[in-house]
Amino acid sequence: MVAGIVAREKVKYVVENGAPDNALVCAFDTVVMETRGSHGEAKKRRYLQKPETREQAAAGLVEYFTHLIEGKIWKDGALKDLIEHAERMGMPEALASLRSVGYPQALIHITTGMAVRAPHAGDEIDMIFSIMRLTPNALFDLAPLAVDERQERIAEIVEQALSVMDENERWRAVTTGIDYSDPRIKDLLGLQEAKVFHDMDDSEEGIMQGMPKQAFDKYLRSLAEEKA
Repeated sequence: MVAGIVAREKVKYVVENGAPDNALVCAFDTVVMETRGSHGEAKKRRYLQKPETREQAAAGLVEYFTHLIEGKIWKDGALKDLIEHAERMGMPEALASLRSVGYPQALIHITTGMAVRAPHAGDEIDMIFSIMRLTPNALFDLAPLAVDERQERIAEIVEQALSVMDENERWRAVTTGIDYSDPRIKDLLGLQEAKVFHDMDDSEEGIMQGMPKQAFDKYLRSLAEEKA
């Protein structure tokens, strides 16, 4: 909801400050979320703040990437224990499920919120949400390394990522963080979209192929059909 609420406030501000009634007003916001722990009270989520300086960005990314790798290590261990338990207990169905599905992965969660005030809609603002779940394969490849060596490699990757974003003046005008949809960042981190659930809605996939433009185009088409 955070990204959607921020996007709505942007549209609301424009509407309240002189946008013509016949104007199409849209806004977007993107938030990166960190999840720690497995379930219940142990599971904690927090939205990562957009860094104000390059130093904040570097420190925040090192911490975030470290937690992702540590989460991967812990979850791999948990999966191994569950498989051994299923084998001891003679539970073939549970064993097959664990081997095919695995344990919930440590992923990069990115939520995108879009808000739109259609022409002649007054104060009515629509909100559309989507989520992207990414597996950072290049980071997970560091899991077997010794802690000191792993931290050194994480710091190197963070510096490379920030150097990529330094070249984008438009991006630097907005934030000092990194853009996970940038092809160079995708290659650097080995990012792949993770299909967490077999029945995941199609609207939650393909975000890196055009979100939020993809969602905005879809919204405009449905709005045109409704008006027609």
